[in-house]
Amino acid sequence: MKESLILLREDDDTLFQLMTEFIAQTIDGYKVIRVQKLSEILGLPELSDAELLITDLFGPGGYGVDIIRGLRERHIHLPVLVISGNITDKAKGEMEELGIKYLKKGFPLHVLAEHLYDLIGKRNTC
Repeated sequence: MKESLILLREDDDTLFQLMTEFIAQTIDGYKVIRVQKLSEILGLPELSDAELLITDLFGPGGYGVDIIRGLRERHIHLPVLVISGNITDKAKGEMEELGIKYLKKGFPLHVLAEHLYDLIGKRNTC
């Protein structure tokens, strides 16, 4: 059986590690792969196993909403959760138009867990 994947676009090493550990403790059976740009995501051999993309809104790989649009233009409709410290009204409007859930950094971990459960539909059974 193939391992299910979560793609995580986060350029801060510490936050990437914390998120990876939290996901492992919250949801069983998921491997987290770090990604930065659209071309990198599209080039993943495991892309068909990905069940969720968690992305920062801004980062070295480009604007998060543009990356999501690029995936959808290629008929890749992964559930997406945007996590960012800087969510403008314009970005909120774009994300709502695309049906993307988002969190502003500083949220409590139980809120992240709820979003993960909603987007993936699984709960940790441990």
